[in-house]
Amino acid sequence: MKWTMPCLLLATGLVFADDKADEANKKALAALKGTWKVESAVREGEARPAADLEKVKLKVDGESFTINEDGRDMPAKIKVDSTKKPAEIDLTPDKQETMKGIYKLEGDKLTICLSKAGTDRPKDFKSEAGSGTFLVVFKKEK
Repeated sequence: MKWTMPCLLLATGLVFADDKADEANKKALAALKGTWKVESAVREGEARPAADLEKVKLKVDGESFTINEDGRDMPAKIKVDSTKKPAEIDLTPDKQETMKGIYKLEGDKLTICLSKAGTDRPKDFKSEAGSGTFLVVFKKEK
């Protein structure tokens, strides 16, 4: 009997915390919604040529994330945890392993740093030689 009230309060607090996180993540996904063009991309310390970047677009709609490169769509599921610092993002392409990453949204600029599938989430927004990371900066289309 002594533990009933504290346990109920703790359980209620955990439910509300989950609800707040879910709401925050829904808002984060809504803020990402739209079409984005690539401004810069670096894979393991090597920048991709600007001419290649012009052919790539990203579309986010809810939990759907689609990269279009040269007219070819590559869909993935997107999951975010905006309560983490830095905010976390997971991308799961069709029939492939999840890539873990971090992201930040600053106005109409979206920066994503992803690790190779099956490796640890990056800690910083950088991509150095041998790091297994991919850093991309997008600008939202109007």
